Amino acid sequence: MKTLRFQDYPTSLARTEYDNVIDRVLAHLSGLEIVRGVYQAGAVREPGISDLDLICVFQNTGSLTVNIHNLLPEQDRRVLTHGLFGIRHDDICDARRFNFISGIKHLAGTDETARFFSCETEKEVKKQLALEYLLKMYFTLAIQLRYGVIKLRSFLLEARALLFDLELLDYQHHPLYQLIKDVILVRQRWFIEQPPDKELSKLVFAVQANLTQLLLELLSEQDFYLPDHGLKVAKNIRLEQAAHLSIQCQGISLPQMLSFLGKRFYSIQNRLNDYVVQVPFSVPASDSIYAQRFQYYERIRTDHNRHLPHFIPFTSSLRLFYESR
Repeated sequence: MKTLRFQDYPTSLARTEYDNVIDRVLAHLSGLEIVRGVYQAGAVREPGISDLDLICVFQNTGSLTVNIHNLLPEQDRRVLTHGLFGIRHDDICDARRFNFISGIKHLAGTDETARFFSCETEKEVKKQLALEYLLKMYFTLAIQLRYGVIKLRSFLLEARALLFDLELLDYQHHPLYQLIKDVILVRQRWFIEQPPDKELSKLVFAVQANLTQLLLELLSEQDFYLPDHGLKVAKNIRLEQAAHLSIQCQGISLPQMLSFLGKRFYSIQNRLNDYVVQVPFSVPASDSIYAQRFQYYERIRTDHNRHLPHFIPFTSSLRLFYESR
C-alpha cells in the first residue's frame, strides 16, 4: 500500500475569526433590498477544520449577481470555503422537504427561523439523500486516490455527514461506521496530536474500501433514483445507469510529486481526465415524491443561474442539473 500525499492540512484558527468573517459578509449584504434575512447553518466544532455555512433568504423576485465570496480577503476563505447558500422566501418549505437543513441560527434581517422548521424532510427522501452523499464520497475519494493526493481538510470535514448518513440508514454495525468515528477522532485531536501521513493513508484506503463495499450492498438492496439515465455532475464526471457500481477513467495522471502545485494540481488533473461513474438506479415515476424533488431542483437551479448565479441552491450533494449552468 503506497503512502498518499496530502494537500490542505488544517491550520489552527480562533473561533473569533469565524465571527469576524460573518461580520464582513453581513456588511456586504447590508442594505440590499432583495435580502430578507441571513442565517448560519450547523456548528463550528473544530475551528480550522470546520467551515462556515451561511444562508441568504431572498425576496421571491429580483436578482443579485455580486459574488460575495470573491469580495472577501484570501484569509477569510479559509473560514468560508465556498459561496453562500441562497433560497427564495417561498421555497423555504420545499428546501426543508427535499434536503437536510439543521442548526439554523438567525444572523440578520427578518427572523423567520420558525419557517425553516414548519416543514420536515420527507421520510422517503431521507434515505435517498444519504445514498447520494455516500455515492458522491465514493467517486470523490476514488478520483483523489487515482491521483495519489488527498484533500485532507475536506476528508476530515465530511466525516460527520457520513456518520449521520450511516445512522440514518441504520448501518452502525458496518465496519465503515467505526472507521468514520476514527476519522472524527483524528479531527477532534488534530491540533493536539497529528498522525503521520502513513497512518492517514491507511485510514483513507480503509474508508474507501469499506465505503465501496457498503455502496455495492446498498445499491443492490435499496431503490435509488436519478432524474435521467445519464447526467453530468461536473465538467469531467458523468453518472450512467448500469447493473453494478464502478468508476472508469479515460486520460492520464500527473505524477504524485507535482502535488506541490496545490489547487492547480487538481485543476490540471481534471482537465486531463474524464470519469464515468456507473450506478444502479431507476428514473422515478412522474407522480412520485422523487420526481417532485428533481423537478424542484431543476426549477431552482434555473432560477439561480439566471438571477442568483453566485449563491448555492439547496439541491443534491451530487450537483444534479450541473449542465443547466
